[in-house]
Amino acid sequence: MATTTKLLETLGSLERDSFVSLLSNLMDESRYLQNNPPELIPEEDRVVKHVLNSLLPLSTTTGGGPLILNHVTY
Repeated sequence: MATTTKLLETLGSLERDSFVSLLSNLMDESRYLQNNPPELIPEEDRVVKHVLNSLLPLSTTTGGGPLILNHVTY
């Protein structure tokens, strides 16, 4: 039980609605993440878009937090 309490202190409170919304968006993109060339080429940038949108309020670009967000594609 002490480990759970320590974990909750470290993470803080999670916003359930925004978390579930992000997971739903990621699951909606699953068909675009399949890897079976040449028919299926993964498009990870579709998922990155959702993650960056959820982190944007905590970024330095919006003045809302300390995160420096940088989308890099290889």
